[in-house]
Amino acid sequence: MKKLLYLFVISSLAAFSSCKKNEPIKDPLLRNPEASACGIKDPVNNLGWLKKIVQEAKKSETDKYLTIRMAEYNGDTYFESWLSYSSCMGCIIYDCGGSVIESQNFTTQQRQELLQAMRGESAVTLWGMLY
Repeated sequence: MKKLLYLFVISSLAAFSSCKKNEPIKDPLLRNPEASACGIKDPVNNLGWLKKIVQEAKKSETDKYLTIRMAEYNGDTYFESWLSYSSCMGCIIYDCGGSVIESQNFTTQQRQELLQAMRGESAVTLWGMLY
């Protein structure tokens, strides 16, 4: 019985210590870790809210369908995330603090310009498929 308890304790320690939240994400889908945004380098690993999006996608095994891009618009950095099987590109856009940008905060023209910036040459893919 003591051997079983000992084995259980060792197994539990190994399982919980191998999955650290603060470990950097290393994955072939991670793109441009040298990119800087919001005053920091490697935003996927160093912006907690963005890292959480990736971790949750990995947990639900949708990470291979996830794309995250960032772009500058009017001097601010914005992030767009979508799942490739979704028909909703441009529906979820975040600011540097991780707040979802509401459509009503932009005029139709501003929203179109922001989406064009996300598709433009200066936009950076941080996670997922390159296009």
